[in-house]
Amino acid sequence: MRHLIASVALTLLFASPALASLDIGPGTTGVSIGNSPEWTGLRLNFADNGIDRVRGLNFTVWRANGDGPGEGEISGVGLGVWGPKAGRLRGLHLGIAEVIASHDVSGVGVSLIGVGSGTTSIFGGDEYGRGRMRGVFLGGLGVAAGTDIKGIGFGGLGIGSGGNMTGIMLGGLGAGAGEDITGLAVGGLGIGAGGDLTGIALGGIGAGVGGHARGMIAGLIGAGVGESFSGIGLAGIGMGIGEEAKGLLVSGIGAGVGESFTGVALSGIGMGVGEHFRGIAISGIGMGVGESLTGIGIGGIGVGAPETRALTAALITTRGEYMTGVTVSAYNKWDYRMEGLAIGLLNITDELKGVQLGLLNIAYSNPGWRRILPFVNWGNQ
Repeated sequence: MRHLIASVALTLLFASPALASLDIGPGTTGVSIGNSPEWTGLRLNFADNGIDRVRGLNFTVWRANGDGPGEGEISGVGLGVWGPKAGRLRGLHLGIAEVIASHDVSGVGVSLIGVGSGTTSIFGGDEYGRGRMRGVFLGGLGVAAGTDIKGIGFGGLGIGSGGNMTGIMLGGLGAGAGEDITGLAVGGLGIGAGGDLTGIALGGIGAGVGGHARGMIAGLIGAGVGESFSGIGLAGIGMGIGEEAKGLLVSGIGAGVGESFTGVALSGIGMGVGEHFRGIAISGIGMGVGESLTGIGIGGIGVGAPETRALTAALITTRGEYMTGVTVSAYNKWDYRMEGLAIGLLNITDELKGVQLGLLNIAYSNPGWRRILPFVNWGNQ
């Protein structure tokens, strides 16, 4: 009798999914061997097909046969030689090839190859434009969701979502979200967000954000933000901000801000700001500001801004239209007015309200005998 039961169980386990199941227990509770569509307890099957709801421990040998988006739900523990697959997965799910849900995954998903939602297979299945993931997910090659990922995710090659990523996301090569990233995202090569960043994004080569960024963004080569930025930006070569920026920017070669910047900027070669700069800027070669500079601007060769209320210093030249404060370089030229102190070899302005110290000092609006003087010149107070 025992041999007969075992023979029937093996037949149901490995035969066609259309066959019935051997169920032990009242109703749909207990132990089931075969393709029972609904079960609570222990369920053993070769390949799931057309399941409705399974609660408890579900073990399968091969990949599920059904590819439709409504392939039921598995809640509890799902184990598979190939891997668990259903419309929805809840709980702990482990598979060698894949852990996959066409709608959403909640809990823990671990696979030697990949974990995903919003598709029928990570190996090129049908896409359904949805698929959320909530919990902890580890994919030897990758983790992917059609819409959002929330929790902790690690993909050996990469991790990506068509919507938002929230939590801690680590990709061996890269991490990317079609919309926003909130939390910590790390990619061995790069990080990308189509929307906003709130948190930390670290890319081995580069990091890019299409919208606004608040927090920290860094790339060994470059980092870029399409709209506004607030926080810390680090780039081995260059960094660009499309709109306003506040905080600390550090770049090995250069940094550019499309509108205004407030904070501290350090660049190996140059720094450019389209409108107003407020804070401290130090550039190995030069700095240029489209409208006004307030604070401290230091360039290895030159600093230029139409209007400054600052300490500006460079080896070669400082230039602009209106200067208030202190300017130091070999050649200081302010087209309309210098108000404060200018120190250099040659100092030139139209109107001087302050003092020029240098080999030759020119203030065109001064009285005739004081327009051009060596060593020192002064203007009306």
